[in-house]
Amino acid sequence: MKLRFSEADYFPYNGDAPSQPGLALDDIGLFPLSHLADHAGSVGQLLGKALRARFVAPPHFALRKIQGGDRHALIFVNGFLSSGKLDTSDWEQTAQGQFGHASWYHLDWSACSPADILPAESFLQPNAGIVLQPLVSWYRSMSNAEAAGKLLAKAIVSTPGWRFTLAGHSLGARVIHFALRELSRQRRQCVENAYLLGGAVDGGVKDDHCWRLATAPVKGHIFNCYSRRDAVLEWAYRGANARFSEPVGLSGINLKHVRIVDIDCTGLVSGHMAWKGQFQEILRRIDTSLGKQKNPLL
Repeated sequence: MKLRFSEADYFPYNGDAPSQPGLALDDIGLFPLSHLADHAGSVGQLLGKALRARFVAPPHFALRKIQGGDRHALIFVNGFLSSGKLDTSDWEQTAQGQFGHASWYHLDWSACSPADILPAESFLQPNAGIVLQPLVSWYRSMSNAEAAGKLLAKAIVSTPGWRFTLAGHSLGARVIHFALRELSRQRRQCVENAYLLGGAVDGGVKDDHCWRLATAPVKGHIFNCYSRRDAVLEWAYRGANARFSEPVGLSGINLKHVRIVDIDCTGLVSGHMAWKGQFQEILRRIDTSLGKQKNPLL
């Protein structure tokens, strides 16, 4: 099955998935389980065992067309616990003004669902399941984001003659990060702009090389929108990674690059779930910051 954008309204893709990466993904901010075991003893060992049991099936990946348009694809990518949720009205309501002529797609990927965070007694001790299952699902989704990013890059490369704009929230921004890194291997600039809202992916000094790679396929900019009031990134994301992570959606990207633009939305976005509702205002601020009257994509 050739993976590409077409007139099809919806297609799933579950085969020929990239091999699953190791769990110790230090370069993109997944706290290594070996360290977790060192610090947490038997709890870390139990979590590691549970994760190894879960990282076996190829990730779910499906692109659904929302509206037809020209050969400019705008792709929305949601974050944690969004798997199977097809409602994209929050994106649509705020993107219409800037991207009305584009073809819109929604990427549904293995981001886990609310049902996945319930205790799974089949592979967790019953007395630890309630505590550990949300963390298991979180780490699982973080790893699946890499596989989804590689598949998205494959879809883009398989569709010549199109322009692409990527917009992701939370772990959806992580998917985009990996897609851009994968596309960098193609040595082609096929992405117009990327919008990262409250990104759950690291952007500290140790991640500079990864972000430099991510800029290679981008013609315009990577607009990283962050808010210091995003408590989910501050406490949940950083906490799950033992406070060793610096999420781009909380404090920006360390790498200074002509194609990376950090947008401080602290005064606009008060929490992690408020990002998409402010997308239209964020786009306006981006236009203002670039000194332009209209979005350069259109």
